[in-house]
Amino acid sequence: MIKREFKINLKNFIIWLSILIIMFLVVFLVYPYIVTDETVKDMDELMKVFPLMVG
Repeated sequence: MIKREFKINLKNFIIWLSILIIMFLVVFLVYPYIVTDETVKDMDELMKVFPLMVG
């Protein structure tokens, strides 16, 4: 039963898996260029403006 389902859906599985892998690769390759010391400082300043939410 599982083998039959896997055979039927193999093409779709490979397509979705390749899309996910490409998305993760793009994120991991772009991330170091986005997060620099300057952007981290800017984010710290932005977070200081927002009020602290206590649950």
